[in-house]
Amino acid sequence: MTPTLFTKHRILIIGLLILAIVVIPIFYFIYTSIERAGKTQVTLITLPEDASLSIDGVPTRAGTLYLKPGSYTIKGEKNGFATYEHKEVVENDNKTITVILSAESEEALKWVDQNQEKYLEAEGKAGLAANQEGEEFRKKNPIVNDLPFSNYLFAIGYKNDNSDPTGNSIIVTIDAPSGYRNAAVRQIRQLGYDPATLKIEFSNYESPF
Repeated sequence: MTPTLFTKHRILIIGLLILAIVVIPIFYFIYTSIERAGKTQVTLITLPEDASLSIDGVPTRAGTLYLKPGSYTIKGEKNGFATYEHKEVVENDNKTITVILSAESEEALKWVDQNQEKYLEAEGKAGLAANQEGEEFRKKNPIVNDLPFSNYLFAIGYKNDNSDPTGNSIIVTIDAPSGYRNAAVRQIRQLGYDPATLKIEFSNYESPF
């Protein structure tokens, strides 16, 4: 039996549907894999939700983004609210950035008052993200769990290493008379850390490491 024109059209339509169902998702997967290669997932949360957002001056939107590791300036703006501008460092771990604008005008203050639950939720997410970043900081610098340490001979503390743009590196500080600086270094070893792997800064003294 010779297939009718209607049957041929139906077969063609079915074939195109199968092609769309199978091929398009494959191409989409390949495209997104290439597009996101070497990038980190960043979740951007903003309040109010309709605030204008930009990253390094380029307009963007709240939600899930993919950025290459580096330092970015996040800006949020809305009439009646103070402009939010903050530098964020994106590394290789998923990151949540919460942009909460502070009300300035009476209308904005009224909106905030009517949306307290949203603000509490957003602030809770911001706190959770800060805790997670704090955990990562301690994993990278476990010695901070044992600092500051002090006795009547010396004091050992730490400060941020400004040469690291991620903000996750530290410099161990030792405040001690010259005759007791080696004793402070020995104390670091007794705490279970290798001084040779640390950046150490002595008060009025050049670190030998």
